[in-house]
Amino acid sequence: SLSVIGLMAQKEGHYPDLQIRNGVELTIEYTTPYVEGLTENDFICAAKIDVLVQTQLKNSIVGDLPIVK
Repeated sequence: SLSVIGLMAQKEGHYPDLQIRNGVELTIEYTTPYVEGLTENDFICAAKIDVLVQTQLKNSIVGDLPIVK
């Protein structure tokens, strides 16, 4: 859920941009403005979110929906 992603981002102190489309598609985007691109921390946080989302999907009724990457 978004609240779980928000809590993880708060813990890491590294916040992604979130966009919801059509009520079912969530895009999560990390960038680090001061380097004008991606840092290792962006990839670490993205991987943590991926694990959270996969766990959440396995434990929810929406687990049968396709994941768009």
